[in-house]
Amino acid sequence: GELIMEIHEETMREAEDKRLEHRPAFTLITHDIMTARRVSQYINVLWKGRIVEAGPAEQLFNSPNAFVEQFLAGASRGPLGMN
Repeated sequence: GELIMEIHEETMREAEDKRLEHRPAFTLITHDIMTARRVSQYINVLWKGRIVEAGPAEQLFNSPNAFVEQFLAGASRGPLGMN
């Protein structure tokens, strides 16, 4: 996670210095919620091949959606079924 943040910061700085119209973007796919919380600016919560909810990380970590709340908290009880 730290390496991704360092590379992102460096490439953003280079893009700004070169006055590039388009900025770089990074995609991180993980089940490690702590890494997602630390690294991500925008999150998509996927379940069974579908996006359940997407948005800025801060918004999703405070989501009223019971499914998203359970998933991001790593809780065993809630609407998230394992079948």
